[in-house]
Amino acid sequence: MVETVFLLGCPGSGKSTSTHCIEMIARDENEKLSVERFTDYQILDDWFQADEECRRFRPSKHGGFDILDDNIYDEALAVLRDKVLECKSLKVHDLLVVDFARADYRSAFDLLGKNLIQNSLFLLFHAEIATCIQRIQERVRTATSFDDHFTSEFILETYDRPNYIGSIVTMLEENYQVDERRIRIINNSSKHSKEDLYRQMSEFVEDLVHRKSVLPV
Repeated sequence: MVETVFLLGCPGSGKSTSTHCIEMIARDENEKLSVERFTDYQILDDWFQADEECRRFRPSKHGGFDILDDNIYDEALAVLRDKVLECKSLKVHDLLVVDFARADYRSAFDLLGKNLIQNSLFLLFHAEIATCIQRIQERVRTATSFDDHFTSEFILETYDRPNYIGSIVTMLEENYQVDERRIRIINNSSKHSKEDLYRQMSEFVEDLVHRKSVLPV
């Protein structure tokens, strides 16, 4: 059975790092688990590069961009969703890891559709906005991959809202009837180290493989 896991949270909260952790754990510790990753940032960056007149994007520092037309978030997610559904139908991989950030996930969840949401797993990443800003600044200074991209404070400020993670949980459980066992809150605040994050991802993969606490098939 192909499992889909969505990694959700603010930019800088640890989603990309956790994706790499899952891939590494699956490769090094469990050869039975084949992982494929999806993210909407590559789609958005391609569209930004093509927007020479800056109609929907504007350049920001460190080669990044700000989005001026909010509709583009849903357009990119629709492309991402179709890629995930196609890969899911092919059943080539065991785990599809989907990573995208939204200040408000209501429109995104409607676009993904109830069937996909109810049959997926969710890792929700908690970290303070100030910590996310600091991590983004650090990753830009020491960039080694495409994931080390810049997100401006203009965008990050939209995530600074009360009970951000709790509201996502409420939407999943009440609007889409997602079983609570399919949802995990990953604490990646300033008090937690990379080792803590790796441990949490190791526990997730272990539970997924052995079907202990993830969810019934």
